[in-house]
Amino acid sequence: MSEKSSYDDRRNSTRFQLNLPAQMNGDGYHNIEMIDISSSGIQIKTDEFDIFKGEGYIQNKRGPLKICFIARLAWAEPQESGGFLTGWEFEMVESEEEEEN
Repeated sequence: MSEKSSYDDRRNSTRFQLNLPAQMNGDGYHNIEMIDISSSGIQIKTDEFDIFKGEGYIQNKRGPLKICFIARLAWAEPQESGGFLTGWEFEMVESEEEEEN
């Protein structure tokens, strides 16, 4: 289940639950959990968020969001048009609800 946020009522697009570990780049890479994603945005949970250092929180601030995944290449198929179609396997994170059960 997705984390609860005061911004939940502003969601206009269908969200897909991820609970996927990744890293986000700021002053360095920090561990994050991608909670859910939609065509219009992503919800991320982290203990470290250095984008707030210096200037603090600035609502509607725009900038690059660099996310790094660690994954295993599960398969690759050459395409007739060139290039490859690939499948990658992520390590899934148990949600707090799943851990309690």
